[in-house]
Order: sequence, then structure tokens, then C-alpha cells
Amino acid sequence: MKKLLGALGILIAVLTLSALAQGPGRLSPDDQREFDKYYTKWVNDTRRNDRDDIAKDVGHMQEIMNRNHIPADVSFDRIASTGTQILRMTIVAGCQPMSSGNSTSITPSG
Repeated sequence: MKKLLGALGILIAVLTLSALAQGPGRLSPDDQREFDKYYTKWVNDTRRNDRDDIAKDVGHMQEIMNRNHIPADVSFDRIASTGTQILRMTIVAGCQPMSSGNSTSITPSG
């Protein structure tokens, strides 16, 4: 009985520590993959000025942020694992990122 309780205690401690190690505002691998997918889609839709899809992409990213307790004022590029590279490619393609409320918007240069 003592061995069973000891093993159960160790299991609870391991699970608790792994949850704490992830920390607040960090995404699970599945959520990170999903967020990156919608972020890339959002950047591409923004380049095409596809407002309907932009709104859908933003909604998906905000839902993932809410689920992971990430404040709404954190810009999407700070969460996306590819955020900085995609924004750099966008600038090279002739668009300029602009801060707009709780996210980073991309507008054509010129």
C-alpha cells in the first residue's frame, strides 16, 4: 500500500511539474502548430486583402490565445514560431507591418 501511495505521489508530482514547466502563455506543440498555420494564412490573406478570411484567421488565433491565457495585447508575430521570418519576407515583398490594437497588421508600402 505504501509503495502504491508513493508511486501515486510521484506521478502527481511529475504531472504537476510538467504543467508548471510549460508556464502561463506557452502553447502546447499542437496549439503552436495550429497557431502557426493560422498565422501564415493570416499573413497571406492580409497580402491579398481578403478581409473575410483575415477575420476568420484572427478569430482562430485569438481563440488559441484565450485557451492558453495569453493576453490579447500580445502581437501575433510574438506567438508564431515563424512570426519574425514571415514579417521579414513580407517587408521584402513590399508590405510594411504596422501595429494595430492587439495584433500586427500588414499594409502595402508605397
